[in-house]
Amino acid sequence: MKLHRILISFISIFILITGGCSDDDSTTNSQDDDGIVTTQKRIGPPGDTLSIPGKIMLVVPPGALDDSITISITQNNTPAPVTAPNRFLCPVFSLEPSGTEFNIAAYISLNYDASKLGQASENDIVLCCDTGNAIWDTVSSILDASENKIGAYLEHLSDYVALADTTTPFSIGVFAAISISRNISKIGEFVFKTDGIAARFDSSYAPCDTIKPIKPDSVHCNEYELEWSSDFKRYQYGFNILIPPFLVIETPYEVSVFGNAYVPTLVDTIDFPSCEPIFVSPEYGGTVSKSGFDVTWQYLCLGNVRLILMSESDSVIWVEVPNNGSYSFSDTQLSGLEPGEYGLLMIFENYKYIDAEGYDPRSFIMARVINTSIIYLEE
Repeated sequence: MKLHRILISFISIFILITGGCSDDDSTTNSQDDDGIVTTQKRIGPPGDTLSIPGKIMLVVPPGALDDSITISITQNNTPAPVTAPNRFLCPVFSLEPSGTEFNIAAYISLNYDASKLGQASENDIVLCCDTGNAIWDTVSSILDASENKIGAYLEHLSDYVALADTTTPFSIGVFAAISISRNISKIGEFVFKTDGIAARFDSSYAPCDTIKPIKPDSVHCNEYELEWSSDFKRYQYGFNILIPPFLVIETPYEVSVFGNAYVPTLVDTIDFPSCEPIFVSPEYGGTVSKSGFDVTWQYLCLGNVRLILMSESDSVIWVEVPNNGSYSFSDTQLSGLEPGEYGLLMIFENYKYIDAEGYDPRSFIMARVINTSIIYLEE
């Protein structure tokens, strides 16, 4: 699977399925005379999954809750209205207790009815949260058009729904995703660095993978000219171990897009991070315990880092913590994971949305340092 920040970051694109179970595994379902289904389950620190099959699924990861609570999902027949020409594409679901916050983001997936789209495209579907006073706010989401599903990572419980503007596309202009990145792996005493710059442009909002790629005349970043890659459907420079690292910390990088009839001209600047944190422990290929383990790193500066622990089966834990050099994964966080090989990542980045005429406001540019390591989790 491919990784996106957006939120966003790597985690915005992994669907979270855990092997954890709650302290009370019973699920209670009810249905009233109008066919409205409510499902509820008591979920605790180990995490669990709650769903109404074919309609909605909520995945609470290990460590998201400090104590056990009863979470319910109910189809809401009297939701806050949506402003025309927007249209609900599925029932509104109330996730309660409303306002409950998670230590680690939970994941929600909604099934939508594509027949309600009208003239809108599936790429314009958004997942929204009721913020009160009949205001629906867009949540950064992950679309699976092949399954008619849209998902997102949630910080708290509320009312959620999938909707779209059924008369005009939601997307406003070209969507651009630009990254300036350094990947670091420390194996023993050796540190390997690979730098790369990538830029992709899409006629529709495509937060993860390119859907309808379009090309400007050329793309430059400082003195580097990016080349078109037909394999990845993007412009890029670097990403090759034969090219020595070329990015410099604390350096401003100017991206220049020379436009045409399809892609507007763009000039935007972002600073590369002010340091490059590097893992110290656990060592690459090391073994750690499910009872908990410490992560330490060196080269510190102001800001936060994201630590991500993931497996091939898409089990994933992520936390955002101060860049202070250490973090401890607890037995509660790790309880739902199976023993085996895991990728351990640390991301330190600057991130900004692109505010330019002709570009979708969800377009972004980021400069980041990514540490990657392999560890083995044992009982």
